Amino acid sequence: MKKVFSILVAIVICLFVGWLSSLMNVSPIETWYQSLEKSSFTPPDYVFPIVWGVLYILIGVSAGLLYNVHDISRRPLMVLFAVQLLFNLSWTFFFFTMQSPILGFANLLILVILGIAYFIGTMLVKRSSGLFFLPYLLWILFATYLNFYIVIYN
Repeated sequence: MKKVFSILVAIVICLFVGWLSSLMNVSPIETWYQSLEKSSFTPPDYVFPIVWGVLYILIGVSAGLLYNVHDISRRPLMVLFAVQLLFNLSWTFFFFTMQSPILGFANLLILVILGIAYFIGTMLVKRSSGLFFLPYLLWILFATYLNFYIVIYN
């Protein structure tokens, strides 16, 4: 039961971060973001909250599974997870609130590095944790492309 509880707590924390993120982007999405030149691969606006909701659940499971590992390498990976989650949230601030695609892109580059490090670390310690994190890592790589396109064409 303790393992399930820690996974649920991690999911709630991740969904809370997603909720905070959504608070920062509502107004800019309706105005500023609509005026930007975007890649033809950019999904419709309604896709983003659905995808992010699923991804926050998956990374919450990843963190919860890792938390339940009793290995010396767990602690630094949990710190790495928390730092990457902070960078996830700060991307919304830079990109939408500050309306700065270049700062958002720089933030995403750091987020990708943190995400890759976390993924590799978890694959070595708790493979299932890494696998739950993989869709998120792929999505932030895709987001990096989308953000880069906006930097170049706007």
